[in-house]
Amino acid sequence: MLKVVIVDDERLARVALLKALRPFADVDVVAEADSVEAAAEQVVRHDPDVVFLDVKLPDGTGFDLFDRVDVRGHVVFQTAYSDYAVRAFEVNALDYLVKPPDSTQVDRALRRARRATPSVDTESVVVPWRRVDRVPLQEGKRMRFCRVRDIAYIQAAQNYTEIHLSSGQTAMVNQGLRHWESRLPDGFVRIHRSTVINLELSEELLYADGKWQVRLQGCPEPLTVSRRFAQALKARVAAGEGGRST
Repeated sequence: MLKVVIVDDERLARVALLKALRPFADVDVVAEADSVEAAAEQVVRHDPDVVFLDVKLPDGTGFDLFDRVDVRGHVVFQTAYSDYAVRAFEVNALDYLVKPPDSTQVDRALRRARRATPSVDTESVVVPWRRVDRVPLQEGKRMRFCRVRDIAYIQAAQNYTEIHLSSGQTAMVNQGLRHWESRLPDGFVRIHRSTVINLELSEELLYADGKWQVRLQGCPEPLTVSRRFAQALKARVAAGEGGRST
């Protein structure tokens, strides 16, 4: 079953989407919300697989939700304003629907969610990698390997992830960010909804231009830390897990 949360301040819009989702037997709408604050509460409570998220809400925009909570599920934006599409995909949205969504759009979004959501085998146990383990990086028909400790950071790119190594090399692999998070050992932390870093390779945590940034070994440009994760990252660096802060 796909656990779904609907976020829209218009009751009729929520009713219309509920009606559009009703024919799908594997969809369970676990909650509705009409604001950013209410949406944050429901996401924390239910950890949904899919969030249908309106852009314009009474207390902000749907994009503000990512600064409030860690939205681990797939996000499908829905709005009457098509000019938000580019920004939606910048936060790694699964899909973008223009209101009122028809059955074809909803079916497309759900099919993408099913493909991107791994099936659960309750008898299997995911064993975390060790930092010395060699892991495969498969790019199409090409397979190469790297040590876990040499991964500087991992960035989501739709249903793929881009692996950045401390050597400066990169690899685009056909696996989602959740796959990597389920196997990575302690020391790998999120700094953004779509970015996980190797804290042991952090060289500097700095505050510049009104935002926190982290510099990593082998990476020429600093990475931006979202407000949602900045406090936790600063605490870990202060505890001696990463590089210096300025």
